[in-house]
Amino acid sequence: MPGTAFRRERKEGWLRPIPLPYSKIMASPASLLLVEDSPSDVDLLMTAFDEISFAVEVTVFQDGDRAVAGLERLAVGGKRPQLVMLDLNLPRVSGIAVLFRLRTLPAWAGQAVVLYSTSNHPVDRQRCLDAGADDYLVKPADFAGLLDLARHLRDRWLINRN
Repeated sequence: MPGTAFRRERKEGWLRPIPLPYSKIMASPASLLLVEDSPSDVDLLMTAFDEISFAVEVTVFQDGDRAVAGLERLAVGGKRPQLVMLDLNLPRVSGIAVLFRLRTLPAWAGQAVVLYSTSNHPVDRQRCLDAGADDYLVKPADFAGLLDLARHLRDRWLINRN
């Protein structure tokens, strides 16, 4: 649906369209697969995309086990998002373990994957990049930083990526 942003409803995998006035950047929404266990972090990221008037269709998985199963299902269906964004510290299966699994699936070859965390430790960053992440981002401490993160995701990973 062109010019529409999507917010996650309480049931995982369900999306509810929220109309935006317009999107000057893209004719149809960008697509993001977000693996994040904190509903408030998901809501804040979606609010940041709304604030910058960027239409993005988001599919959310709340833990690593569900993400791995979802990635395998999506691989069979052939519908890949423009970006997969993984929280580093997930319950059950870590973000790095999800990344390792994703990299073994031929249908996901070349998929852009960003890991993000509250950790600003260089060891965590290097570990994620060594595991095959395309980028490592630190979760911002305030909403202004989150707006900057949403702009970075839009400009670097979501505009004009197929």
